[in-house]
Amino acid sequence: MLQARKSKWFNALFHAYNKHYLLPRHFDQILLRGELDPPDLRRPALYAMNHSSWWDGLLMYHAVKERSAGDHFIMMDERQLSKFRFFQKLGAFSIHKQSMKGILRSLHYASELMEQGKSVWIFPQGDIYHNDVRPLHFQPGIGYLLSRSPSPIVIPVTTVFSMTYVQKPVATMWAGTPIEEDWSSTRRRESSAWLAARLEQQLDRHKALVVEDQCGPQSGFNSILKKSSSTDALFEDFQRRTQWWKRFFKSS
Repeated sequence: MLQARKSKWFNALFHAYNKHYLLPRHFDQILLRGELDPPDLRRPALYAMNHSSWWDGLLMYHAVKERSAGDHFIMMDERQLSKFRFFQKLGAFSIHKQSMKGILRSLHYASELMEQGKSVWIFPQGDIYHNDVRPLHFQPGIGYLLSRSPSPIVIPVTTVFSMTYVQKPVATMWAGTPIEEDWSSTRRRESSAWLAARLEQQLDRHKALVVEDQCGPQSGFNSILKKSSSTDALFEDFQRRTQWWKRFFKSS
């Protein structure tokens, strides 16, 4: 198992790269609804997020850097983390999904992090699935993790991508209402299934808001990434400048 090996200087460098170059290059906007931090920062938090794209981890990283005071870690597939070891410096640790021993080792590590008051992000679906796949199915690992560490607050997070009037996609994120339960009294598979249903319900409401074009301040969504330039915006600016010059020469 590959453990997280956070580096402050590398985090600062990568956050600047992610914020000012990588994300603006590929997204028109990133919007966030809700509070990422739990009401009590002294309690550990477990973030359960749907997994529909390669970008999810980078969006999560940007969101916590912009809107959270917590110390965050994320579980990542071991094959991917082995290729991109620098993610360990950002707080990523691995899970070897093809080995039960490897899965348990990663879950124990995640539990230890939460016992230290850290925040842990997981993608409980276990793999990337299209946003429209229903029902959402969670692997039992999240139930096992909660049975070992029954005190964390669970925060459901959903992501939805959309293409509309602009060249680049818009990414929207929703940090839902924190869930506080006595997880020690619930069977692992039952808690996994219950949380999957809860996240699916939020994801359906989230998608409906996107379809209805309601992902604005009126619905609690606020920008966490400065709107970037795109080909359509540059072309419109070019048209405005052309019109100005035409009017100038006509009046001369």
